[in-house]
Amino acid sequence: MSAPIVTPKITVAFLLYNAEKSVLRLLETLLKQKHPSTKSQADWLRVIFVNDKSKDETSKVLKKCLRAIGDPSYIEFIDHEKNFGLSKTVNEVIGLTQTATLLTCHCDCFFEVETYIA
Repeated sequence: MSAPIVTPKITVAFLLYNAEKSVLRLLETLLKQKHPSTKSQADWLRVIFVNDKSKDETSKVLKKCLRAIGDPSYIEFIDHEKNFGLSKTVNEVIGLTQTATLLTCHCDCFFEVETYIA
């Protein structure tokens, strides 16, 4: 008897700072991602957006976008009260990651291919 096929989970973390102009496109390209053997993103993907105390409307825009798609449970949003800086934010995300694979992205990381993450 063969073992069941287990779909590996992947965490994608978007480290945001002053990203109000790109956050909608980030989310749109993320939502188009497909796994070759699993239909629902929630079954194979975990997403963490971290807003590192942006000086623009990044937080407001992202919250509005997430509400518009029903606040999916596999997408987490962390909104820093103060600016941690890149290295501390990366370390925070590493500490939150429960998957074998972590992909960190910045506000200019758009997935143009639908299977880029998978």
